[in-house]
Order: sequence, then structure tokens, then C-alpha cells
Amino acid sequence: ILSWSNEMILTRTTFQAKYGQGDALVTILKEVQPILTAAGARGHRILTAASGQFFTVTQEMEFDSLTAYEESIPKAFSDPGFGPWFAKMTAVVESGARDFLNIVD
Repeated sequence: ILSWSNEMILTRTTFQAKYGQGDALVTILKEVQPILTAAGARGHRILTAASGQFFTVTQEMEFDSLTAYEESIPKAFSDPGFGPWFAKMTAVVESGARDFLNIVD
């Protein structure tokens, strides 16, 4: 059984973009990367689905620990650019989900 460790983690956020808005969402996710990096994220990746549900976009980021992820949230939210970015993002997204994964190797 895997348990939470305070070792490096990967966050994987999967967005379901509104119909036809996948490319717009990719552009919007690229825009927020400097804010997230300043808040402590690294190893950013944006992935688009080649099969399955249409207009699915996934964003992955690495953090030193689950605690580091939790500490990054208020830092990112307090950035003056975050609010306007969030409004753009929510305008093209229908739903989403987030997974936290321990990086073993």
C-alpha cells in the first residue's frame, strides 16, 4: 500500500475544456506557468488527449513535497495576475480533477 510521504510529488490536473476550446485552454495554461513557478512549482508539462474524451487537457507540475504544494497555493493566489488569469481559464473549462502522485523514481 502506498502512503503519502513528504517526498517529491506530481500534481496532475485534468481539465475538460468546453467544446472547441482545447487550444485556447493550452494557451491559457502556458500563461500561468511563471506565476506557478514563482510559487514553487517546477517540471511543468501540458498534455492534450490523442484519444478518449474530446478537448481534454492535462497539466502536470512537480513539488518538493505535499507541504510545498499546499504552501504554493496562497502564493499563487496572491499574485496580481492570478485573478484575471483564473477568469480566462474558467471561461473555457467545463470541469476538472486533480491527482497527487508520489514520485518514486
